Formats: sequence, structure tokens, C-alpha cells
Amino acid sequence: MNKSKMISNIRKSKGITLIALVITIIVLLILAGVTINAIIGNESAMEKAKKAKEEHEIATAKDEAVLLATKYIQEYYDKRYVQNLPVATSELPEKNLEVGKDGNSTYKISGIELIKSLAGETVPSTIGEYVANQFNTRATSEGTYKYEAGTYEAGTGSTLTVKNKQTDETIITGTIKEDGAIEWDASPSEGAATLTIGGEEITLTAKNAKDYYGTTVKIVDGVEYGLFYIDFAGKYGEKGTVYLRAKSIIGSRRLNGTLSKADKSTAIGIMKQINPDWANNRGNIEYSNYYNSEKGATYLCNPNNSMWSGIGNSFDSSELNYVIGAPSIEMFLDSYNAKYPNLSTKYTTAYRTDYNYPGYLYSNNGGNNYNYLSHALQGGDSKEMYRNTNDAEWLASPVSYDNDDRVCIVTDDDYVFCLGWEFDLDVAPLVSLKSGVHLVAIESKITVDGVDIYLGQLNATTVAQYYGKTVKEINGVEYGLFYVDYAGKYGAAGTVYLRAKSSIGGTALNEYTLPSEGSGSSSSSSSSSEESSSSDPGIDPPENAIEIMKQINPDWASNRGNSLSASDYLASERGAAYLCDKDNWRWSGIRDSFDSNYLNYVIGAPSVEMFLD
Repeated sequence: MNKSKMISNIRKSKGITLIALVITIIVLLILAGVTINAIIGNESAMEKAKKAKEEHEIATAKDEAVLLATKYIQEYYDKRYVQNLPVATSELPEKNLEVGKDGNSTYKISGIELIKSLAGETVPSTIGEYVANQFNTRATSEGTYKYEAGTYEAGTGSTLTVKNKQTDETIITGTIKEDGAIEWDASPSEGAATLTIGGEEITLTAKNAKDYYGTTVKIVDGVEYGLFYIDFAGKYGEKGTVYLRAKSIIGSRRLNGTLSKADKSTAIGIMKQINPDWANNRGNIEYSNYYNSEKGATYLCNPNNSMWSGIGNSFDSSELNYVIGAPSIEMFLDSYNAKYPNLSTKYTTAYRTDYNYPGYLYSNNGGNNYNYLSHALQGGDSKEMYRNTNDAEWLASPVSYDNDDRVCIVTDDDYVFCLGWEFDLDVAPLVSLKSGVHLVAIESKITVDGVDIYLGQLNATTVAQYYGKTVKEINGVEYGLFYVDYAGKYGAAGTVYLRAKSSIGGTALNEYTLPSEGSGSSSSSSSSSEESSSSDPGIDPPENAIEIMKQINPDWASNRGNSLSASDYLASERGAAYLCDKDNWRWSGIRDSFDSNYLNYVIGAPSVEMFLD
């Protein structure tokens, strides 16, 4: 082969190699893009795997429950029509004691001899009731899940809840119908709302929605509206309906206003919808037969009431059901029980029959009944039920005390009591949104140059552009946005920290570094060596200061431990505790310039950790 031909061949070979290399790189980039999109796209591979796992668990739980229900249905037919067990109703023949073939006493019904072991047993007149009873008494021991069936009611059936035995989390719910078949509710993810917090989109399900109850998702005329309840089971109307509630009052309203015929019909319909226990027991009575308490509740349920009808204009009409004056007590308790699942059915309602007028009877899971809600909610964890106990927050409900002309109010001291409806009383409206709506959490906001900046719509990166911006001025000192704790490193996720942009005066740090009485105190001990603190234990810092210091110094707290006594703290630590004492007179007055509803505390300085973050 001559030299020129060889060079030509080599060039051709190089050209083909380069083209192949370029094509290979392009293919790899495409594959990489597909892979990255699968990982960080709208729904990552991990999210898909999690969803698939949940759907598999739901399907498995359904299959097991249906098998158990089929077993119980077969048992029912066998007992009633083969063994001829008596039906538990006074309309059917009683068991008759007769002499059996073996000379012993036995039971017969309709001339058919019963097996002795079954002679004392009866079966319900409805298959569904028998199946519900078996789920309540046997299913958990016979299956791999935990089963809870409600009381069977003719025409409506019995609720059925399937839970994980280990975590006690609800997997799926349904209704046991009259024929024993199970009608399943929508799975927890169907028809659910989505909530955007800090730029992250979260699908709300029956499992996780409770974690976001109280989160602000709308501000109307300066009033925050928080996520109050998502009705996944459809107890109050369409399944998946989202309810928001004003987190403060919008003013007072007299409850004896008149309603037009059209408004009356709408209001009564909504009141029945959000008070199902009351509606089921009260029936279809004429409005003129309503007690004053019921008329007051109806007034609150009128979406055209001028007090809150304008609020609806701040919502997308395609997503809005209605705005009314308050949720019902039933919904209030459902929201509470959902938010605190470890106290499941801590409080329940039942229709009252011990008076001639309608109302509710309250019970706790200890078996105690209460004539009105204040007895059930005093003390303990009752404060968790209300966002702010300084607001008078209305509960739209029929009466719950011994007068027929009153409605309930939650007051600033946690008591529920009754007032005549002729008084002007405070309202905190309830907003009903259609299922599947997308909510954007507001969380908190700052105002810079008259512009509202909603921090919940930002994230840890985008919020940084506002750090240092002045959002408050107190006694001539500007307070700037210092840090927004999206990750929850220093406490509740989303907590906002402001910091004075200039000093407010000198503060001696020796209050906690001084040695104990009689050990030779000196005002200069604040600058003494840390070693001296081991022999001069000093004053024990207040508990609240230590807790705040641990919260804003998590690295220090995790390494220092929780078993320190006063003598263990170094002088520098007692000085830091002094800065973290929210009751220190140097800055305790500053908090009076903030709305107490939103303030956690004011202290002397941020930690170095927060400074660096």
C-alpha cells in the first residue's frame, strides 16, 4: 500500500471515530436527561415508589376485609337459615324450652331443635349488622390489620376503618351495607388537595393532612384563613371538600337577623350538611318550629349574610362552595381528633334526647358524658383545639345547655358557655372549597416599602434576597429580616427571625455568672475565667432561658446533654442564658410592639449557628 493511500485510510478511520463519539455523547446526554427528569421531575422515582407501596397496602387491606366479610356473610346465612337461630327482634317467636330426644331440656323454635351450644345465640335481622359485629369482635384477631366498625344504623349501614396494627394509621375506610358488602371510600389520595409550602408541592391525604391543619393559606382583608379540615370521608358533603377557617374574628354579629325565603332554604341546607347528627335526629321540621338557638345557627349558615358574603370574592369562584359564619361542633371535634390521632375519638358528639329541645351530648373515651362542651374540654390538651384562646371563636350548633334560646361560644378562658342570641357576638368564618383545590401556604409575611412579601411562597434560597430588609421599627430602632428557618432547625419549620439593626443599649451579662451568696461575689465575675465557675456555681438560669438557648444552639445542646445542674454551667453559658431569658427587662418591653398572636419571644441575640446560617 502506498503512503498516500495509507494516510487517506487513517483520516477516514479518524473521521468515523469522531462522528461515532459525538453520537454516543448525544445519546448519553439524552439518557442522562431522562434519568434526571425521572429523579427530580414532577414525581420522582422515590415518590412513585412510595405511592405504589401505599396503593399496594390499600389493595391488600381491601382484599383481606372483603374475604372476612364474605366469611361472616356465609356464617350469617348458616346460622339463620340452616341452624334456625332466633332473630334478635321482638317481632319474631321466642325460643321455647322443650324436652329433647335425649330426655334433656333443649331449645326449639318453630319445631326445629337447636344445637345446645347455640341455643342462647341470636342473630340480627340484617346481614350488615351481623358483619359489623364480627368485624368489631373478631376481625382484628383473624386478620393482619386492625378493624374498627361503628354502630350499625338501618338505612346507612356501619362505618368500617382498616388500620395498620403497628402504627395505628388508617389505611382505608368504608361502609358495611345492609347486605354485608363493603362500599369503600375514595383512597386517601383521591380527590385530595395539594398544598405548596416554600415552593414544595405536597399532596394532602388522610394520613398527612392533619400535620398541616392551622397552616395559613389565604389572607383576606388582613385576616388569615388556615386549613381547618379536609372531609376525605364525605361526612359533610362531597368527599375531599376542603375547609378553611378564619384564625381571628372579623367582627361581631347579632344572630337574630331575618332571612329571605331563598336564603332560609340555602342556610338550612348548609346547616343540615355540617350538623349531620342534628339533621338526622331533628328531621324535616318547619322553620317556625325551630328553637331560637337553631335559628341563630341558621343565620350563621347563610352564605349571603353581608358579614361574610364579601369574603367569597377573594376566592376563585370555580373552587368555592360557600362562606359561612362558623363550623359545627361536629366538624370542630372531627378536626381536633384528626389533628391529634393519638387521642382518636378523645371527644365525640351524640344527639341529646334527655331534653325536649335538640342539642349535643359530649363524651370522652373514658366513658364520661357531659351536658355541654366546657366540661369535656377544660384542662389537659384542650387548648390545642383552638388556635388562639384569646379570640372568642364561634361554634355554629344547636343548643348544648339547659336553655332553648342559646348557641355556644368558646371564650378566652377555654370555657364553652351560652349567651342569648340577641347579643352582638364574635364570628370567625368558615370557607368551604371544592375537592382537589390547590392551596398555597402563606405562613407569614413581611412588608417592605408597602409591599407584602409572603414568605410561604418563597424558599430557603429565594428568601435570602430579603435578608436585612427592615420590617419593623420600635423606639427608633429598625428590625430587619434576619433568617427564615424553612428546615425547622431551630424549632417550628417556617419560623421567622427579626433582628435589631442597631444596639438598644449595653447589658451586663453577670446576672447568671455571679457566684452563689456567701462564696465571695464580685461584679467582675462576668469576665472571670470559665474554670472559676466550677468552684463558684452561680445562679441557676431560668428554665425558659435554658430551653430557648438549647433551641437556638442545637449543636451545643446535642453535645452538652440534658442533665446539667447549675454548678455544671460555665460562666459563658450562664451569660448566654441571660441573653436568652425572654423575661429580661432589657427587651421584655419590645414584645409589646408585636401582635402577641404571632410572637414566640424576644431575646438578646441570635446564636452563632443562626448567624452563620
